[in-house]
Amino acid sequence: MKWPAKKILQTVLISAFSTSPCLAASSEKIFTEKRPGVLDSIVKYQSPQSQSSQPKASQRVIDFPTGRSLGTLSVPYKGIHKPLYPTYYGDWEYLCQAQGRVTVPVGETLELMVGPNCIKHLPLLSTLGPNDIDRLSITGYDSPIVRPDQTIMPHLSGLTGLKELELTLADVSGEGLKFIKGLTSLRQLTVQSSNLCNEDLAYLSELRSLETLTLMARKADDAGLQHLTNLKSLKQLFISPNFQGPGLAYLSQLPQLSTLTLVGSKQARNDLIHLQQIQSLRKLEIYYQYRPITDAELTAISKIKHLEELNILRPAEGQ
Repeated sequence: MKWPAKKILQTVLISAFSTSPCLAASSEKIFTEKRPGVLDSIVKYQSPQSQSSQPKASQRVIDFPTGRSLGTLSVPYKGIHKPLYPTYYGDWEYLCQAQGRVTVPVGETLELMVGPNCIKHLPLLSTLGPNDIDRLSITGYDSPIVRPDQTIMPHLSGLTGLKELELTLADVSGEGLKFIKGLTSLRQLTVQSSNLCNEDLAYLSELRSLETLTLMARKADDAGLQHLTNLKSLKQLFISPNFQGPGLAYLSQLPQLSTLTLVGSKQARNDLIHLQQIQSLRKLEIYYQYRPITDAELTAISKIKHLEELNILRPAEGQ
């Protein structure tokens, strides 16, 4: 059995690193000293805002606030070898702090990662242009509790060119999600919040370009999946912890859905028989189930005609 829970591992590791300011000096030193070329990148990309020379036509300029950092900036890793600490930065390479004037090549993908100690500065996102950043990751922390909440969401609404958004360990409900329904360029969205309920998921229905959705919402269940049926471009869906039952049949209306991951449910017997209606699936992952998969469920899963990969993982007895 494979262990795919990449997002969960990222959440744990991000939380562990986020005790230093803005994912700050100590972790940056590790990456800049051990990754070839990163120091050169910082000198190349970050320049004083007072610089009088005009940017080249092949460059784009982003003016972040000068008085404080909004977090760390990263670009896709282009080295020969795999990046260090892949579960923390993934395939991204630390660039510089999100402060002052930053210049990157036109077409370069730019990620802003905001840790718990920078969340209070997020209203300054309103000063950015709609296409200034391509990927935004905002992460809270459990001890002490520092989480992105409703108050930061209005400041995301102007980032209409954003392609990827992660809200991890957040306290966001539908009142917050309504501010991102206009981010119609989003291709990837991760929301982890204990405050989301079924009705709140309706705000996601306008995100028609969405291809990957990770949804961890304890107050929502499979009935809320009806609000995802407009996401006709959706290819990958990760849902946790209560999205099992008859509502799974709604996912059959997503013609491009090829990968489905179900995590962490204490669902009733035979709840998973409804998976057989999702005939577009090629990969199915079922993790942390607290009871054996029944014969009826396995029979139903076997009727998914295009299924190529099935991963099922349960805790050991007594856990």
